[in-house]
Amino acid sequence: MTRNQLLKEIRTRARITNVETAAFYQAFIDVIAETMKDHDTISIHQFGRFSCRRLKARQIKLFGRETLVKAGLQIRFKAAKYISAEI
Repeated sequence: MTRNQLLKEIRTRARITNVETAAFYQAFIDVIAETMKDHDTISIHQFGRFSCRRLKARQIKLFGRETLVKAGLQIRFKAAKYISAEI
């Protein structure tokens, strides 16, 4: 499903305008992004959990050569049991 398909489905089910749907979607994305910047976890009942974890810098062997992988962040999503059961 694409972004536009998702917005159309939300608009149809919630019976709201295109502008309201787009505003809701953008606010949802913004809140998740801002929370991830603070390395917090977001839990949405019956949907899932977004979490962020730090990854340490490390050396790996790639094509026979030692390569440095920079430290970074990993964002994870774990679907709730409700969503998993529906699939």
